[in-house]
Amino acid sequence: MRHRTSVLPYAVLAAAALSTYAAPVGAADAISGSASLNAQTVALAHGFGVWSAKTRSASIGLFAKAPGAAQTAQALDEGIDSAFGVREPANGAYVLLKLGFPAGAPRADHLNVCEIDFYNFADSPEQTMWLGNEQCGVTELSGDLRPGGVVHGKLKGASTQTTGKKYTWDLAFTTTLQPGK
Repeated sequence: MRHRTSVLPYAVLAAAALSTYAAPVGAADAISGSASLNAQTVALAHGFGVWSAKTRSASIGLFAKAPGAAQTAQALDEGIDSAFGVREPANGAYVLLKLGFPAGAPRADHLNVCEIDFYNFADSPEQTMWLGNEQCGVTELSGDLRPGGVVHGKLKGASTQTTGKKYTWDLAFTTTLQPGK
């Protein structure tokens, strides 16, 4: 009599082990808020965060419509702005937060860099707001700085560029940081 061995238990164990190392995009993502560039206001309800251990930074994309799986995968590999474009209005307007943290900091308690990018807005296809920590309007920021760590933040502010362009933002996010470049 031949003994039959099923591979199913091994497949289930392998899947369970892998799931502990990489949380899926959207595992803890909650995005809300709005951003305005002159007359255009965009409601933001979708997004995700990417952690770069190399640069000690989190990039958080906040979108009006849910990002597609292919663009999300590309963003994890190449960066959010590369995947969703900076001059591609067909992809929809979005805000990209770039938050930099001190070397060795395990938690999102203090920023070194805060940048807010307004991309694909109708008034101007590419706009970057380089702002210091105070100008970003951070009212809440916390979380674990690592792939799989959950980061929460709220930012609210306004700025007028020397060109006369007016920006406002009221952003809230809770996101699971995915490993990025």
